[in-house]
Amino acid sequence: MSIESLIIFHELHAIQNFRMKITDVRNNEVKALQKRSIAAAAVGTVFQFVQYMISLVCFGTYAAIAPADQPLNSQKIFSEHHPTLKFAHDPPDTKHQRLFPTPCRLYSVKLLFASRGTGFHHNQTLGERHLARRRHHHQRRILVDQRSLAATNADRSGSLTAIVGRIGVGKTSLLSAILGDIYKVSGNVIVCGSMAYVTQQPFILSGSLRDNILFGRMSFLNAHS
Repeated sequence: MSIESLIIFHELHAIQNFRMKITDVRNNEVKALQKRSIAAAAVGTVFQFVQYMISLVCFGTYAAIAPADQPLNSQKIFSEHHPTLKFAHDPPDTKHQRLFPTPCRLYSVKLLFASRGTGFHHNQTLGERHLARRRHHHQRRILVDQRSLAATNADRSGSLTAIVGRIGVGKTSLLSAILGDIYKVSGNVIVCGSMAYVTQQPFILSGSLRDNILFGRMSFLNAHS
């Protein structure tokens, strides 16, 4: 056997060993992906089944042990079991992310807090200096200095006012300025009396429909009855 033949034989042998190693790694990767897919399918199936079991167990247990003067009605269903049922009926992807967060996701959150946490903790509280409150009965409940705000037609008292605009024009910033949640560079914001603010996130209190609207302030109902 010549020297050239020996060199070619060794090269082919080295290539064959390298190809076998790559094949073994790929086979192990495929097996790991198969196990992960089976586990994800099993978890998704369990969650799809659990959402009905939670409703059945919650309502059945309450109906079995509840006193006669406290029957199971819509008020108790939506107020007491709303968080549990909301989690059960969430999309499977959302529940998997909350229950089984990936290391990459945790690492990205860690980097975010590390970069912004120091500046956040050193920020000063806004307090009440950005919002003036008065106890007089003005024609308008909320007064905004027109010199620091674009011209608006929200001057009528006792009428329904809608803030309409494109995305990013400052609708939420205007509400935040009225609430005193953002810094005031110039101008004046005066609030006469109290305000009620409802966010876009749904919520419900344990109580009647009147309690969810008035938040226990019956004086407001008596004043307008």
